[in-house]
Amino acid sequence: MNNNNVTPISHARTTATGELATVASARAGEALTVARHDGLTLPVAGHLSHVDYLAEGDIVTLAPDPRAAEAAIVTGRLRRAGEDIPFRYQDGRLHLTAGKKLVLQAGHSTVELSADGHIAIDGKSVGVTGDNRLALGSRTIALN
Repeated sequence: MNNNNVTPISHARTTATGELATVASARAGEALTVARHDGLTLPVAGHLSHVDYLAEGDIVTLAPDPRAAEAAIVTGRLRRAGEDIPFRYQDGRLHLTAGKKLVLQAGHSTVELSADGHIAIDGKSVGVTGDNRLALGSRTIALN
């Protein structure tokens, strides 16, 4: 059976699955080229969806691109020593951590949490509801 949607993978590959490389060039958080340990620089054909923002010098894992013999797919990034983990799931809670600001955005709605303690909620309409009690506590409360 011949399926034209299947690309055969050559066993004589220049990039081994799980191989480590260094990001040689990057733009807008994506690697453009990577340098393997043997000195060969390869173009990057793509990144897996979970790969973090990348910068030059980051160490990444690679997989071969079955569509191009001399290209690689970035499958992950190694954390730097002492680097914070930006998110974790623990005790039924999802913890998101950001050094300066955490921004949640959907269309015209934004929630921003700043490291200095400021919280900004912006949207066309903002609703706050509570089943029992709604408490506002602050030195001053400004309405309109």
